[in-house]
Amino acid sequence: MKRFRDFRLGVKQRLGMGAMLLILAAVSGFAIVQMDRLRREIDAINSLSIPSMIALSSINLDVSTLRGHQLQYAITRREVDREALAANMATLIDSITANRDAYDRIASVTPRLEPFDAQRDSLYEAFDDYWDDYQASFMELLFGSEASTDRYVEVLAGAGDTYISVSQTLEALIDVNKQRSAHAALRAQTNAMRSRRIIVLALILTIVVSVALSAILIRLVTRPIRRLEEAAKEVARGRLDVQLEVDSNDEIGGLARSFNQMTASLAVAQQQLLIKEKLASLGQLTAGIAHEIKNPLNFVNNFADLSAEMVDELEALIARHAEAMPPEDRLQTLELMADLRMNARKIAEHGKRADGIVRGMLLHSRGAQGERQEVDLNAFVEENTTLAYHGIRAEKPELIVDISRQFDPEAGRVVAVPQDIGRVLINLLNNAFYAVHERSKQPGFAGPPRVCVETKRDEKGVSVSIADNGGGIPESLHHRIFEPFFTTKPTGEGTGLGLSLSYDIITQGHGGTLTLDTSVGEGTKFTVWLPRV
Repeated sequence: MKRFRDFRLGVKQRLGMGAMLLILAAVSGFAIVQMDRLRREIDAINSLSIPSMIALSSINLDVSTLRGHQLQYAITRREVDREALAANMATLIDSITANRDAYDRIASVTPRLEPFDAQRDSLYEAFDDYWDDYQASFMELLFGSEASTDRYVEVLAGAGDTYISVSQTLEALIDVNKQRSAHAALRAQTNAMRSRRIIVLALILTIVVSVALSAILIRLVTRPIRRLEEAAKEVARGRLDVQLEVDSNDEIGGLARSFNQMTASLAVAQQQLLIKEKLASLGQLTAGIAHEIKNPLNFVNNFADLSAEMVDELEALIARHAEAMPPEDRLQTLELMADLRMNARKIAEHGKRADGIVRGMLLHSRGAQGERQEVDLNAFVEENTTLAYHGIRAEKPELIVDISRQFDPEAGRVVAVPQDIGRVLINLLNNAFYAVHERSKQPGFAGPPRVCVETKRDEKGVSVSIADNGGGIPESLHHRIFEPFFTTKPTGEGTGLGLSLSYDIITQGHGGTLTLDTSVGEGTKFTVWLPRV
C-alpha cells in the first residue's frame, strides 16, 4: 500500500481538499439533519400540541355551557324557551363531538412522548366513559317519558357527579397536554443547544484538520526543498559527494534523485577531467619525446637484430676454422658467442616491448579521430573475432578455443568509428584468449577453453558481450581494471593501456558503456554497449 508521501503533489492536494470538503459536507449534513429534526419538533408543538389544547378547552367550555343549559331547561316552564334551549344543547353536543374528533385526529398523528401520552390516553379513556354517562342523562332529560320538574331535578342531581368527573377529567387532560407541550419545547431547546455545540465542535475540528493538512503538505514540500537548497550550496562550495535522502516517490523525491544523479555525474565528470588532464599532460609529454625516443629505440632494435646476425656469421666463420684453433679457445669463443647472441635477443625483446609501450602511449593520447561510418554489427564482430583468433593462433599454435557465436539477427547496423571499435573488440578478444590459455595450463581445468561472443539489440542501442571461462579477476582489482598502465598480466606480457584505451573509445568517443562482470574461477565477461544514433 502506498504511503501518503509517495503520492504526487497534485494528488496530495486533491486528497487534502477532498478530506476538508468531506468534513465540511459531514458537518453541513449533520447541521441540516439536526435543523430538520428541530423544525419538526417545533412544528409538532405549533401544529399539534396547541390545537389539541384548544380542542380540549373548547370541549370543557361546551360541557360547562351545556350544564348551564340543562339547569335552565329544568326550571323553564315555557315550551318555546325549552325548544330554544334544546336546540342550543344539540348544537353544543355537535360542537363537543366535532372537537373530540379533531382531538382524536391530532392525537393519532402526534409522535408519542412518554410518560405524558400514557397519562393522556388513560384520562381520555376515563373522559369517554364519563361523557357517555353524562350524555345518557342528557338524553333522559330531553326524551324521558316523565316530563315534570321533579323528574328534571332528579335527573340533573344524578348527573351532577358525572359532570364533575367530566370537568375534572378535562382539566386534567389540559394539564397533561400543557406539561407535554412544555416538555417538548424544553427538549427541542435542549436538542437545539446540543446541535449548536456539536456543529461548533465540528467546525473547530474542520479548522484543526484543515490546518493540520496544510501543515503536513507544507512540511512535505518545504523541508525537502530546504534540504535541496542547502545541498546545492554545498555543491557550489565544491563538495560533490553530497547526497540527499530520498524518502518519497513524489515530485520532490524525483527531484532529490535527479540531484543525487547530478552530483554523482559531476563527481565522475570531475574525476574524468582530472584523468583527462593527466592524460593530456602525458599525451603532450609523449608527443614531445616520441621522436626523441623512437629513433634511438629503432637503432637499438635494428642493431640488436644486426648483432644477432653477426654472431651467427661469426659462429659460421669459426666453425670453418675450428681445426686451427686450440680446443679450449674454441670452446670459450663459442660460449662468448652464445652469451652475445642471448644478450642481443634480450636487447631486441625489451626494445620491442619499449616500442610497444611508446605506440600504446601515442594511441592513448591521440584518442579516436576516425570518421564515423555505418557498419553491419554482426558481420563486423565476426570479422574481428576471426582476425583476433588467427592472431593468437599465430603466437600460440597449441591454443584451440571453442568460440560460440550468438548473434542477434535484429542487431542490424550501427554508426561508429570502425577502426576504433575494431581495436576495442580485438583487445577484449585477445584478453579473453589469453585468459582461457592461462587457465588451460592449470591442473584440474575441465576445459575446453571457451569464448562466447554475443550481440544483442535493445530499445536504446546494441551490445556486444565477450565472455570466457578463464580464471576471472579478483574483486579487489575491479575498481582499477580500466586504469591506465594497470594490468593483471605478468611483467613483460602487457602494457596496461589496452582496457584503458578501450574504455575511453567506448565512453568518450561513442557515448556508450564498457562494463565488467567477473568471478574468480568462473570467468570474465566484458559488455560493450553503444547507443542507437
